[in-house]
Amino acid sequence: MKKKKVLFGVPLEQIIKDKELSSDGIPKVVRECCEYLSKYALRTEGLFRVDGSEVEVQKLVNSYNAGKRTDLSKAKDHFVVGTLFKRFLGKLPQSLITKEFYEKAFEFRDAPIDEQVKGWRALLDAIDGGPRQIIKFVFAFLKNVERNEGFNMMSATNLGIVFGPCLIKVESASNIMDMIQKGNELVAQFISHFEALFEVGHDRSLYRYLFIRS
Repeated sequence: MKKKKVLFGVPLEQIIKDKELSSDGIPKVVRECCEYLSKYALRTEGLFRVDGSEVEVQKLVNSYNAGKRTDLSKAKDHFVVGTLFKRFLGKLPQSLITKEFYEKAFEFRDAPIDEQVKGWRALLDAIDGGPRQIIKFVFAFLKNVERNEGFNMMSATNLGIVFGPCLIKVESASNIMDMIQKGNELVAQFISHFEALFEVGHDRSLYRYLFIRS
């Protein structure tokens, strides 16, 4: 019998080393959720703000954890897939944006925005290839979502509120609400300044690994 390979709640390093759980360094569930949502759901109002059925989301989690071929096109609706995407990111033992990165990033908070971007870019460049590649992939997708704000009502700020807690885990502290807000703002800024952060200009070929609707 084929050994079960759990995907949710597993360290990122373990996932990207396993070719059955990842593709070109991107976790399978991340790639498949982003491709599905980019192809079918970018213009869905309430995307990510509205949670999908917990029963349906858990069915997909169980399918991925069992190593089954999972067809997201058969999901009940787009909100289920959106919630699945958030669930995977939120279940990582160490958040995609680490506590160390988060703390260093806010050392630039009072600088002019161009200096902030320059500082953030230096921090991103210092990250090992695997995690940095995933961060770039996820934020490229979120940038695509933001580009369709006129339809889905998901601005960079709104996406920051939704994805901040998924991408940055804030430990218990007396000022936890302030730290959460700052984390949300950082995610929003990364979305807004994505092209500059990754030095890709405004070339639409940046999104070659995603489906575009605009």
